[in-house]
Amino acid sequence: MAKVMKILLRCAGICGEWILILIILFAFLIRTSGFQTYVAEKATAFLSDEWKTKVRIGKVDISLFNRIYLEDVYIADQKDKTLLSIKSLEVLISSFGSKHLSISEVILKQGKVWVYAQKPDGKMNFDFIADYFSSADTSASSSKFLVQLKSISLENTAFRYDDFRIPKATSGLDFSHVSLAKVSVHLSDFENNGPNTAFKIKHLSTKDQSGLLVKSLSADFNMNSFGLSLKNIALSLNRSNIYAKEIGYSYKSQNDLEDFNNKVPFNIEILSSSVNLADLAFFVPDLKGMDETIRIKGTVYNVINHLKIKDLALNIRKNTEIRGNIDLPDFSNLAAYDVKEILSSAKLDFKEINQIRIPGGKRLNLGENLES
Repeated sequence: MAKVMKILLRCAGICGEWILILIILFAFLIRTSGFQTYVAEKATAFLSDEWKTKVRIGKVDISLFNRIYLEDVYIADQKDKTLLSIKSLEVLISSFGSKHLSISEVILKQGKVWVYAQKPDGKMNFDFIADYFSSADTSASSSKFLVQLKSISLENTAFRYDDFRIPKATSGLDFSHVSLAKVSVHLSDFENNGPNTAFKIKHLSTKDQSGLLVKSLSADFNMNSFGLSLKNIALSLNRSNIYAKEIGYSYKSQNDLEDFNNKVPFNIEILSSSVNLADLAFFVPDLKGMDETIRIKGTVYNVINHLKIKDLALNIRKNTEIRGNIDLPDFSNLAAYDVKEILSSAKLDFKEINQIRIPGGKRLNLGENLES
C-alpha cells in the first residue's frame, strides 16, 4: 500500500510539474504576437460571417495592461466598399482596473474612413455594426466602467462622407460630399464630466476635395448641455490667417435648436486677422472670383438672422478703412430689419476700390472720376 501511495504521489508530482510547464508555456504563448494574431484572425472570421462582409486584422501585438498594437485593419460595408482601413493603430494604457481604464494616447496612422447615406432612405453604411452591438436592455447599469483618454493622434488619414440623396455641388465646400485628405490631428487634455466635454486641439491640418486647405488649426474646445465654444483659435487657410478669442453659441433649451437661426445667439470675438475672399468663397460660392485680402477685427454677436458687429475695424489694401458698429439684416428676409451702421471713421481710396475683383473675376471699376 505504501508503495502504491509512493507511486501515486510521484505521478501526481510529475503531472503537477507538467501542468505548471503548460501554464508557463500558455502564459508565454498568449503574449506572443503570432498567437494573438491567430486569435484575431478567428475573431475577424467570426465577425465577417456575422456581418456578411469582410473584416480582417493583419497583426496583433498586445502587452497586457500596457499596450495594444494593430496593423492592417480592414472593414468593408455590406456593399463591399471600404468602410474602415487602418495601417496601424496603437493604444498606450497608463492604468487598468476592474472599474476604470486610463489611456494615455491613441495613435492612428494611414487610416481611411468612408461613411455615406444611401438612397432613398438615408440609411448609413455602418448601421449594420451599430445594430449588431445595440442592446435591447436599456436599463441603467449599477456599476459604471470609466474610460479616461488623454490624447489622440491621427497621421496621414483620409475621411470621406457622402449623402447620395443630394447631388454634388458644382463649386465650393460641399457639406453633403466631403472628402478630406492628409488629415493630421493631435487632440489632448480630454475632460468628460457628464454632458461637459472639453479638449485641446493642438494641431489639425487637411485638404478638402474643393481645394480648401487647412494648413493648421489650434483651439480649446468645450461643449455642454447649453452650447459649444472654441477659444484661443488660430486658423491658417490657403491665403487667410484668422485669430479669435472665442467662437461659440449658446441656447436656453433644446427647443431653441428647432429654430436655430432665430433663437440661438452666437458670440464671435475676432482678433486682428487677414481674410482672403477667395477662401471665403469656399463657404459662399457666390463670391467665387473675388480674391481681395481684408484685414479685420471685431465682435460678432446675436442670432444668425440678426447679427450685430461691434467695434469693427476693417482695412483693405493701404488706404481704405472702416471703423464702427453694424446691425446686419436677415438676408433671407431683407424687409425684416434695416441695415444700421454707426461709423466712427471711414476712409475710402477709390483707386484701390476700383482694383477689387467682384464675383466672376472682373474689377469693380466705379469710374475714373471717383479716383481723383
